[in-house]
Amino acid sequence: MGHIIRHMSAPENPANHEIEVKLAVAGHQAVADAICREGGRYVGSFEQTDRFYDTPEGRLRDGGCGLRIRHVRRLAGESDEIDTRPEVTFKGPRRTDTRAKVRPEYQTHLDDHEAMEKIFDACGLEPTAVVRKKRTSYRLDDCQVELDELPDIGCFVEVEGPDEDTIFALCERLGLTGEPVSESYLAMVLRSR
Repeated sequence: MGHIIRHMSAPENPANHEIEVKLAVAGHQAVADAICREGGRYVGSFEQTDRFYDTPEGRLRDGGCGLRIRHVRRLAGESDEIDTRPEVTFKGPRRTDTRAKVRPEYQTHLDDHEAMEKIFDACGLEPTAVVRKKRTSYRLDDCQVELDELPDIGCFVEVEGPDEDTIFALCERLGLTGEPVSESYLAMVLRSR
């Protein structure tokens, strides 16, 4: 595992990077209204359950990495843009020279999530935490805008896009001018325990 973490900190292909900004908000209605005014398109509402895995020593967490299996249940919306099959995602360490959260990300959908869990177990990985959230998704320009609500944690907006300039320009158009939250949902959930 240590080798993987060192390798992931090397420069990567930008196409394999997640570039996003997360902001805490008091509620979602004003943001949803702004998205609609700006011509955004509603994609759907979902319940997401993320089960995170790590070594018993916490090597992934200590290396700034995350490994999860996500289950998605559609709550509303007819668009098939969001694939609701289970997926496995690995996120590498975050870059420290940007305001946005920029990190390597690799993910794929699973035909058999139970088999993936057995593979993780055989590799010495174990479940460490579960993060549940309600997510309402929109598309606006070149960005994905997610309105997230986590029990006992609060409401957040995530804007993911092709680059920092595009993301921050969209945030300004939507009235999202607060300081970005650098902490992951996993870290927030673990801290709230």
